Amino acid sequence: MIVILLIALILLMASLYKAIGYLLNAPYTLVDLSKLSVNIQKTEELRANIYVDVFYLSLSYQYEYEGNCYTGHKIGISDGLKFDSITKAESFADQYKNMTQCYVSTKRPDISYLIKSLSIGPSDSTYGMLGASIFVFVLYLFLLY
Repeated sequence: MIVILLIALILLMASLYKAIGYLLNAPYTLVDLSKLSVNIQKTEELRANIYVDVFYLSLSYQYEYEGNCYTGHKIGISDGLKFDSITKAESFADQYKNMTQCYVSTKRPDISYLIKSLSIGPSDSTYGMLGASIFVFVLYLFLLY
């Protein structure tokens, strides 16, 4: 029984570790971007014994905070920026290519995000892991009683 509870806790921590890191570095302030670059990279991935094309969104932005220049690479707290088609990747990229500001941690200015959101992109596993941890915990409670 204790093993099931430990599995639930491990899944919960795996799903929330980026959000906890986000909270530990709060508060955040908005600053202007000096440069933003959004690129789509094509690669192959093995799925069910065949190689398929996958597209990754990579971005880079520069900002200045308290007289120092920094470079950021994150859209949101947890990114899932892998796409099955170039069309989906381009559509997603279009949402962010005209951003003019980012959120910068006042405690650690090297940490920044374009938007404040826990889960970004179709391949992000945050909500799936959170759901799995809740399911395992409910299973634990069911078996306990």
